[in-house]
Amino acid sequence: MNTLKIEKIFIVEFLFIICIKLIIEYFYLEILSTTYLYAGFVLDFDMTKYIIGWIIYLFGYSFLYYKRKLHIFEIYLFLYFLYFLPNVVYFSLSNQPVLDFVSLVFPFLFLIFMTTNKEIIPLSRMKYGKLVVLSLSLGIITLVIWHFYKSTGGAYVLNFLDVYPFRAKYDDVSNAGIYGYLNSWAMKIFSVFLLAWALLRAKISLIIIAGISIIMLFIFSGHKSALQGIVLVSFFYFLFGFKDRRVLIIGGFFFMFLIASVLTIFADQIMIGSVLIRRLLFVPAQLNFSYIEYFSLNEHIYWANSVLKLFMDYPYEVTPAKLIGTFLGEPDMSANTGFIASGFMHGSYLGILIYMLIAVIIFNIINLLAKNIDKYIVLSIIILPINTMFISSDLLTTLLTHGLIIAIIVLWLYDSEEYRLSIKKLSIKI
Repeated sequence: MNTLKIEKIFIVEFLFIICIKLIIEYFYLEILSTTYLYAGFVLDFDMTKYIIGWIIYLFGYSFLYYKRKLHIFEIYLFLYFLYFLPNVVYFSLSNQPVLDFVSLVFPFLFLIFMTTNKEIIPLSRMKYGKLVVLSLSLGIITLVIWHFYKSTGGAYVLNFLDVYPFRAKYDDVSNAGIYGYLNSWAMKIFSVFLLAWALLRAKISLIIIAGISIIMLFIFSGHKSALQGIVLVSFFYFLFGFKDRRVLIIGGFFFMFLIASVLTIFADQIMIGSVLIRRLLFVPAQLNFSYIEYFSLNEHIYWANSVLKLFMDYPYEVTPAKLIGTFLGEPDMSANTGFIASGFMHGSYLGILIYMLIAVIIFNIINLLAKNIDKYIVLSIIILPINTMFISSDLLTTLLTHGLIIAIIVLWLYDSEEYRLSIKKLSIKI
């Protein structure tokens, strides 16, 4: 009976998966290849590559479904739609080289294959680690807010339209030194964790404190990304209230892409489709292929702009992001890419292999840490740096600047045990 139920669910999911790809392809045909042709979204149809794309796409989900018992399955499911799907469609409809396509999608499938629930790496946890990470979160958030206030002279921003002039004026001084890291960690990791924990505890006072801290990070920094935590944590809190989360995620992407496509194509609401489909899916995919194309023809960087800069000369006059922007005819564009194409930029296919093996270790550590923690907490903490790693940042930059290594430390410290902290007559359950 259970087997039959699983098969029925899989069929429903498979139909959703097919429909999602058809919707995205139709959007590419009707909008991207016409309205955004100037930006390089050409239509160069090749039937063989189109069939290859379908085979890889459907195999990808079938394989992911087979690995559905992974503790971080939902993370891979999100990446399937945000990374895997757009690369497949862009390859199929713009006639990209097969080798470049394989270089981009194989590492994702390899990661899924190599992630296991077996405890291949012994991990011991710190006793009362939850107390440590809560104290650390509150301390760093407070320090960062105080630093923003001091470095800007108490200036703040409330209007989204004013954030860019505000950041242009204060970013250099606010992000000087170690605060270039602490500010990012506070906004992307610690404030997100604090809100997720507060919702889990279901204490209004804690939720208010966490919410106020996020809002203060925004108004004193001018970074809208500080507010992402409220949206993400609320979404995952809602999501993990349901048993069939897999169907809910797939159905959510289906309706989001369907509504965005209908409003864009038939109601002329271009901005909606531009943000939810073009910018979210296809700009990163285009940049992935552009990086591989450019560095297939030009000199690789070999980490001369990062860990090996003391030993090697950087071969270009501008940053890689500006380099690719110029290559695409947009010299003012900061064209960042994810860790796979970035690996190719550094060391060709060897660079991809090195990054892929490091990613296998990282994902297995995260998967093992997630075993005894509420999945809602895990996704809330880890989804932002992981998505950044795949979509718009080098692996080493993601680990430090975007806080992936900090997120892993938070997961290591956190546990689901409840403790009671007593200070004189005050007793707090954490």
